[in-house]
Amino acid sequence: MGHQEQIEALQGTWVGNTRALEELNALSLDIPENMPVYDLQTDFPWAFAPAKPGTDMLQRVLEERPDMADMLEVIPPQPPRPDALPILHWETHMVLAAGPDGWVHPASRKAKLWVNLQDLQAETYLTDAALQHIALVCGPRYNHRSGCITLTTERHAHREDNRRELLRWLHLLIAEGHRAYPADPRPDLGLVWGADGRRIHVKPEIDPDDEAWDSDEDCDSEAADDEYDGEAAKEDEYGDGDGSDASEDGALSDDGEGFSKHVERAEALSEEG
Repeated sequence: MGHQEQIEALQGTWVGNTRALEELNALSLDIPENMPVYDLQTDFPWAFAPAKPGTDMLQRVLEERPDMADMLEVIPPQPPRPDALPILHWETHMVLAAGPDGWVHPASRKAKLWVNLQDLQAETYLTDAALQHIALVCGPRYNHRSGCITLTTERHAHREDNRRELLRWLHLLIAEGHRAYPADPRPDLGLVWGADGRRIHVKPEIDPDDEAWDSDEDCDSEAADDEYDGEAAKEDEYGDGDGSDASEDGALSDDGEGFSKHVERAEALSEEG
């Protein structure tokens, strides 16, 4: 029995449903007898081509509901401010596997984030010493060739929770850099926030007769001595960085003792503040 004969035999089931019969007849294919058919898309490509624009579901939704363009991610996300740059790079996986309802493959919950330290400095106003401090905290997870740090975790059961965890780590690293090497060590230099969200350094009027202010040469020499002492202390604290807390792909994992120590200290300082 051919395909058309099957449709005619089942027409009694759809008596009165003219629209369903028309759609079924439009979708039917007239296949010549004794013609071997192995792949309908290859042998009859015209039958699978869209009859007119708008038959695709996404295109049809955009034509009927243009307000849903944001939900369908057709329009790229807008930056928080005009001069902001997309410096965060993500890597996630979605593995479709058979299992009970609500079960998620373990590889689907893993999240990885990497960011270039120079781009991070441009957005957060970290000093060069603060960048070096962050690189020392990250250890072998900092790639000196690309200048990027990589963070990865699969601590939580859902991928979005792991992404939020990585963002929290990044904010703690930024706070640790600002704490260890502030942008301006002089407390009398005020900080003013501009309309675009950037910090503006305002230099107050200084009395030249005030002996509390040292000369620039003294400040530079003291800053150089402090930086040298700080680097020597960091070498004793961090050691050579044998990478014992590194994951298999060289990324900063949540099982590293060195990184966890700095995360806990940054969290304690943020709670005290």
